[in-house]
Amino acid sequence: MVGRFSFDSYVQFGGSPMAASVFDLLLPGAMAAAAFATLIGFALAVIVI
Repeated sequence: MVGRFSFDSYVQFGGSPMAASVFDLLLPGAMAAAAFATLIGFALAVIVI
């Protein structure tokens, strides 16, 4: 998925490898942050309940 996404961003940004590499770095980080926030949300809900 990440490889395909980087290829799409490479084409979208006019073939800029810099933009593609930035997306390769940011996308997994954003996914990890979202998963981490979800886990924290569940933990807080359990504590409150």
